[in-house]
Amino acid sequence: MLPRAFIRPPLSLRAALRSATGPATRNSPRPLTTAAAPRRSVLSRVARGVALTTGASVALGAGTLGVALATADPDALARGIRAELPDCDLFRDADARAPFSGKSTAQVAVSMLVFELCRLSWLVDAAPHLLNAAETLGMTVLAHAIVKGTFFAHFCGGEDAAELGPVMAALKRHGIGSILDISIEADLEPEPTNDAERAAKAMRDEQASDKHRDLFLQSLDAASQVPGALIAVKVTALAPTSTLLATSSALARALRATEKRAISRAEWTAAVGAQGEALFDRMDADKDGQVTATDFLHVLTTDMGANGAQLQSTMQALAVPAEHAAGFARLVERMLALCAHAQKKKVGLMVDAEQTYFQDAIDVVALGMGRQFNAATAESETPVVFNTYQMYLKSGNPRLNRDLALSAAQGWHFAVKMVRGAYMNSERAKAAAEGYASPVHETIQDTHVSYATGVATMLDRIESASAYDKSATLMVASHNRHSVVSTAEAMTRRGIDARSGRVLFGQLLGMHDMTGYALAAKGFPIFKYVPYGPIEEVIPYLLRRAQENNSVLGGAALDRMLLWHELVCRFKRPAPEASAERRTGTTPAQAV
Repeated sequence: MLPRAFIRPPLSLRAALRSATGPATRNSPRPLTTAAAPRRSVLSRVARGVALTTGASVALGAGTLGVALATADPDALARGIRAELPDCDLFRDADARAPFSGKSTAQVAVSMLVFELCRLSWLVDAAPHLLNAAETLGMTVLAHAIVKGTFFAHFCGGEDAAELGPVMAALKRHGIGSILDISIEADLEPEPTNDAERAAKAMRDEQASDKHRDLFLQSLDAASQVPGALIAVKVTALAPTSTLLATSSALARALRATEKRAISRAEWTAAVGAQGEALFDRMDADKDGQVTATDFLHVLTTDMGANGAQLQSTMQALAVPAEHAAGFARLVERMLALCAHAQKKKVGLMVDAEQTYFQDAIDVVALGMGRQFNAATAESETPVVFNTYQMYLKSGNPRLNRDLALSAAQGWHFAVKMVRGAYMNSERAKAAAEGYASPVHETIQDTHVSYATGVATMLDRIESASAYDKSATLMVASHNRHSVVSTAEAMTRRGIDARSGRVLFGQLLGMHDMTGYALAAKGFPIFKYVPYGPIEEVIPYLLRRAQENNSVLGGAALDRMLLWHELVCRFKRPAPEASAERRTGTTPAQAV
């Protein structure tokens, strides 16, 4: 790995940054508010600190790096990499250099630098404040250029759909698929108290949701250029978050009341209100006086395929305010348009999981789309819609089992992307602030058990399906090598063919490539999430992901070892660098 002097800011630079930004750089993202003359003084101090230290730092780092390259033993590094890998069939013949065959030495060096920087918790934590300071000091263009040349270049596919083709082609050349992930999402924000302002905001939110729908349609078009590609969709981009919160709260009341056992009419109205009595009659199809969560979800998902007025009526029966019931119906219309286009283009659509206070609405929408577009027939063997299950949540396996039962009852292909989860810090903080039990498992071991249980549940369903009715698909979206290896070994024991397409694997672009390329070499379907979007929009996305996944990024020791091994091999055993054509993926026949 890189020498520390090459990546750690010298003391003088850190002191200059502290003097420039003050305590606010660690405690608050608010911008600087100094007057014009002092601000020029601050800028000059920063510039002076940078000028005095950067040259010395680069010279020292480059010299140290050169010595390290000259003295490193590539064979010893290869043995170290082998020692880090499990002794199993998946990694037995894995090629440590395969992930870099289409990259220039400069690209490999940048990737090495990025992973070293990701180890620095202080930098990950301070990054939002440093970017705010750069904006205040008029250095946004420079800051964006630095990020684009490093983190963005390593973890993202481009700024727009037009830039994605070469990235997707390069992955496909190595047997790896793409999941295009345009960086659009939203979280709760304060609602205006004034009626006129509230109405204006509602109009802006609806217009933004329509714009986002169109961007997702463009993403589907881009994905269709490479057979087998998918896209990711965040439901929070397709409706006002106030609507999602209102509908999720109402749905949670109904689902919590029915998820453990069948309940009576009186118990139902106690949970949702007297206005829900007529809905009980629709749910109680066998007229035994009791309803379950499956009964409730069956009515709701059926209504999504009907007209919007019927769905609005159902939501209002759950005590959802009229404006939010109408907003939810418009959300469903947007999702129907996306899924229909995905089906037409033969592109899979993955509904991303988000914060728990939105998740019930997201789940219900995904189930409704699955019912309509994932018909389990021989002519339509590949599912269109995947829903995402976060197994770090205590509710992960109960939700999985509930939805599995619904899909079986309704007769459609149940497609699942299984993740551990990406909102742990914010979920725990919100629970602590508002005084309710954290929805997240208390220990990492509990999360591991939850994930393994969910995988076993899905493999049971896949194994039991007939050759004709292949009614379940699982994507193991994990960077945990144990989860990947244990799933691959379980498939072998159960007789599930790696090439059947019933079990897929997913990872983030630029992370854990050794595992990804090993899976591809063994014939397992493996996909990389490819985030993209304008740099100013993707930067906040990358920051949130880095902060939420700091333990993942900081623990990517094998990635750093692989990159260092590659640099040493190129220094000690020079070979022709990748041509421009190969780097852009335009001539697959010339791939190494």
